[in-house]
Amino acid sequence: MKNTIVLLLTLMLVLSCSESEKQSEQAAPEGSGEKTYYVGLIRPGATWTAEVTPELEKLQEAHLDNIQRLADSGWLALAGPTWADSGYSYILGLFFFETEDIQQAKKLTATDPSVQARRLNVQIHPWVGSSGLKYDEPVEMTAYEMVIYYKGVNWSSVTEPDFDSLRIWQAQELQKFDFESRPIISGPFEPSINAEAPSSMFIYKTDSLAWLEAVVSSALPVRRGILDPVVLHFYGPVGLREEPYESNQELQ
Repeated sequence: MKNTIVLLLTLMLVLSCSESEKQSEQAAPEGSGEKTYYVGLIRPGATWTAEVTPELEKLQEAHLDNIQRLADSGWLALAGPTWADSGYSYILGLFFFETEDIQQAKKLTATDPSVQARRLNVQIHPWVGSSGLKYDEPVEMTAYEMVIYYKGVNWSSVTEPDFDSLRIWQAQELQKFDFESRPIISGPFEPSINAEAPSSMFIYKTDSLAWLEAVVSSALPVRRGILDPVVLHFYGPVGLREEPYESNQELQ
């Protein structure tokens, strides 16, 4: 797992040093402050192994070269590794694609040598976030904490939680643990009939993953089996934020 994290940190550094050239092409309607990204959840593929061999190191180099190519093209707004305190997570990282549609994001993902070798499997879902994802320059890296909510066993279109209410409640509860904790990025995934599709995603800056886990486990939709959370660390650039920040003004 340590080798996995090191390799994915390298991936993040590669992406952080490339500027998005597609911002103007993908701009949301004036005043909306939102846009659709295509978030790729990076998972272990059928041939995944934590073993490090010369062959896999060569494959990883090709993987990173392809990441650099995609970053240079401007189709990636953000990417980074994820991991759990337990040392194992079936989500290894995230891609935030800024493409015309999900099919283009899938085509770009299919050019990855690690995906072609079935070492990695990337599931792509439309996600609605801020029209501007920013971070500080020059790039320095830091750890964030995040939660991805999936549909629970008792989820239905009737019981589906309101995203804004969940966001506000969650941020307020986190601040009871730590006044410095704050939301960094948040947004819902577009509705899907796919039972395995995620529902929403939140990235926070807190002092520990345990605090976020405690808050998440106390959420009413989680206790009622409506939502099923996955809580992880996310490694990204210092100063990561969403602009405009209007949706979080009431929390400050």
